[in-house]
This record gives sequence, C-alpha cells and structure tokens, in this order.
Amino acid sequence: MQKCGLKKGKRLRPYQSVIRDEIFEDLEEGFQNFFISLPQGAGKTVIALATLSELINEDIVENALVVLPRKVLVDQWVEEVQKMFYGMTLVKYTPERGITQTLRKLRYSDAVGMAMTAHSFKRRTEKKEIREDMFEAVLVDESADIIPAKDFFEKYRLSSYMEGLEKWDVIKLFTQPHEIDKEKLKQMIKKFGGEKTKEIRRIESELSIKELDYEIKDTIPVDDPDAQHFIDVLDDRRRRARRNIHKALDDLGIEGYRENLETLLNPRTSKRLEKTYDISKNELEDLKNFIRTYILIRHLNRWFLYSNRTEIERTILSGQEDVEHWLKTIDKKLQTLATEVRKHLENNEQVYIYSDYVSTAKQIKNFLKEKLDIPSDSLFLITGETEEDQFVELEKFQKKGDILIASPVFEMGTDIPSADVMFVFTPPFNREKLHQVVKRIRGGQLKFIAYQGSEKSSVDNLVGYLQEEVGE
Repeated sequence: MQKCGLKKGKRLRPYQSVIRDEIFEDLEEGFQNFFISLPQGAGKTVIALATLSELINEDIVENALVVLPRKVLVDQWVEEVQKMFYGMTLVKYTPERGITQTLRKLRYSDAVGMAMTAHSFKRRTEKKEIREDMFEAVLVDESADIIPAKDFFEKYRLSSYMEGLEKWDVIKLFTQPHEIDKEKLKQMIKKFGGEKTKEIRRIESELSIKELDYEIKDTIPVDDPDAQHFIDVLDDRRRRARRNIHKALDDLGIEGYRENLETLLNPRTSKRLEKTYDISKNELEDLKNFIRTYILIRHLNRWFLYSNRTEIERTILSGQEDVEHWLKTIDKKLQTLATEVRKHLENNEQVYIYSDYVSTAKQIKNFLKEKLDIPSDSLFLITGETEEDQFVELEKFQKKGDILIASPVFEMGTDIPSADVMFVFTPPFNREKLHQVVKRIRGGQLKFIAYQGSEKSSVDNLVGYLQEEVGE
C-alpha cells in the first residue's frame, strides 16, 4: 500500500511521468544529483514532488529538506503539497517558530519534510542545527545562480547560501528554468561532482505543453529632454572610463577579463596578475581605480534613471543645474506608466508592474495611488520589506486586486497567472533573469517603458530578443 501519492483527480502530464521515471532509472545507475531544466509552465515543482512521493513509497527517503530562494515560495510549496498529494505534508520553518520546534514537529508528525529559505539553510547549517544525517533527500527549487538586486548596490548569489551542500551524501534535486546559461550550469554540475550528476534538460518543442501566449509590445517611448541630457553626459563618461580600462589592459599586456571587469578587483585575481604579468602594485592600483570609476558611473546612471526623486534631492546631484531643473518637473516616465495603466483598468484588466529596485516600486505605488485615485485595497506592493505574508498579499491581488507592484525579492519562481498585462519599469538586462521576470504572468501582454535615446536603445534590444523568442 502506498504511503502517499497524487490525490483523486490529479495526474501527471505524460512528459512529467517520463522525467520522474528517468530519475529513478538514473538512481539505480548510481547518479545522486539531478539538475532539472525545464521551460516555464512545465511543472518543475510537481515533478520534484512526484519524485519525492515515489522515493517515500520505495522507502528510499523518510525525511526530505526543501530549500527555496524566497519565503513566498516556501508558502507555495507547502500549499502545493497539500493541494495535490495525500499522505504528504511539509513543515514550514520560520525564525519565529525556531529550528528546535520545527524539527520536533517533523519528527513527531506525519510530515515528510521541512521547507525553508536558502538564507535560513545557510544560517542553520553554519550553526550545525541542520545536518546531512537528518535527511535522505534535498530539493532545491529555482537553483540557478541568478543575481537579483534588492536595491542598487546590495546583491547576492543563491549558490553562496548553498555552500557545503555538495558534500552531503544524499539525493539532491535541483530545478531551474531551461534558459539558464549552459556554461553556468556546467560549473554547477562540476561543483557537485560530474560523475554522480545527471542533467535533465527539455525545451518547449520536446514537451506536450500549451505554449504561453505572449504579446510583446514595442517599447513605449518617454520624451524627456532634461533627463536625456544628463543620461548622455553619463554615457559619455562611462565610455571614456571603459576606454581608459582597455588602454591600461593593453599597456599591461593583460588578456581576457574585458567582459567581466569586476573580476579584476578580486584580491586573489590581483595576486595572480602580479605574478603572471609582472605588474607592480602601483600599476595594478591605477587599473583598479579606472574600473571603480567605470562601475560608479554605471551605477550612477541606473540610479538616476530608476531611483526615487526624493532620494536624488538629498544628494549632491540635486545641486547640478540640469538635475535641479529636472526635479522640479513632473516625472514623465511615471506619467506615461499611469496613462498606460489607466487604459487597462478601464478594460477591467489586472496589471502587474515589475521594478528591479524596492525604492522605485514604492515610488510607483505612491504615484499611481495619487494620479489614478484608486482604493488602497486594490493596489498591492510586495517587496522584501512587505510586513504581511507575501503569499497572502498575492492571493488578495488575484481575488480582487487591480494593480500589483513587485520587486525581485518577490519575483523569482512566483507565478502571477491572473495578471493580463505586465509593465517592466526597471528592466533586468541579464537575459536569463529577463526570462524569469517576464514569464511570471503565464501569458498576456508585456510592455516596456523607456526614455528616448540610450535607454530606449538598450530596452529595444531586450524587446527584440523577446519578440524573436516568442516568434520561434
């Protein structure tokens, strides 16, 4: 008699069963780590849970650990298990409950595993409160080494939170989108041991799934000469800074690194360059200063474009004549967004707005609330600073909301199927992350807004790429 399985009326799609069975065949051959790369909408979570269910039925696994990049995903996984499977529940770890109480509940209940964020995993393993001998399997959802930005300078890598997991002698399932960079995936597989690791990768054409119907609109231009003037100045400074770096690299005879200049600031890289190219410390420091200047200008450009005006008013930038004049005028990019959003609300459509930065997301909410005169209970903002449970906020939006504004802290791996249109206000220029962002709404209209000039040129490249992808 099976201990757990899909509830009555629930069933796997044919290709999901094939992938689950493939994992079991590979387990018999000695594989231990599985990297599952599938398109959005293919049901990566369901495949992982169905595999776990069979592992439990075969008495291979008694307790499993589920690690997720976001708290909202922990909630979704716990709910998905209860909705689709009988005999399977997950205990949700929260700092408020504490690890001791959570492990006690796991031990003395009918739960088959514990779900927690990657951040909690790192903290608890460092304190040796979570150990390898507690689990027979680990499932890591959205495991791609994606770099979301909480704000302008604070970033982190998911893999840094998973340090040490490669040494665990347990079954490990990793899911990620099929758009993950192949070289990045290759490095992840190498880290976990290629001889024991199997890659399971599928694209849409290999699966019997309904393709998501996206309509990628051309970039909506914003004509603001004042903003464009300042952007042009920064672009010119950025190009000059980059030329200085390339000239310094040529003079020093350093090969490579030009596509990832930040690497040259790494102390270990500096020591290697000193030995390999016989470079003095002064020469190396001059090169680093060029790189720091370039990075600062690049950040300043994005900060000017996407920051809250209130923040800019408190900086030295506000004393610059052109910036001071610009700050006194209405924000034309926000005004364009409000005009576009109003059109969709008049058609009774739900709107999702994505911002790469928390401060910008807050600014969007305040501006739309004022200009569109909509009730507060139909406008939702979800960021890492959201006090109420993010999953609860999402449910409220899906039931009766008009507008949802969210930052990357909420975006990764979270589906927003009820939205009819998505506005990308602050675009991620990394294509892997771009796929993660735009496919959250599971079909519908995708719209980008950009200032005329250099920003629109950059965004047009992203839009053209997406239009080509959808066309294929």
